Amino acid sequence: MSYFINSVEVNEIGFNDYINRLQDCYDEELEIMARELNISTQDASAILYLRSRSRWTQEKEDYLLKLAREHKKLPNVFSGEF
Repeated sequence: MSYFINSVEVNEIGFNDYINRLQDCYDEELEIMARELNISTQDASAILYLRSRSRWTQEKEDYLLKLAREHKKLPNVFSGEF
């Protein structure tokens, strides 16, 4: 999933409205991902974040998915310690 800022559209609707649209699209994608993986949107957000980092590995993602599906707390993937 990737997004880019379209300056023409920003000029047409305004920056704040454009950012709100991007956030809505991001939220929709998270909900789809959560349904497909059978996990919560919060856990999907952590996995999506991890996918965007250079420290991502399939093993780490599989571990997070296992925890999420067991309804266990995920480690803090945002801190860089995971």
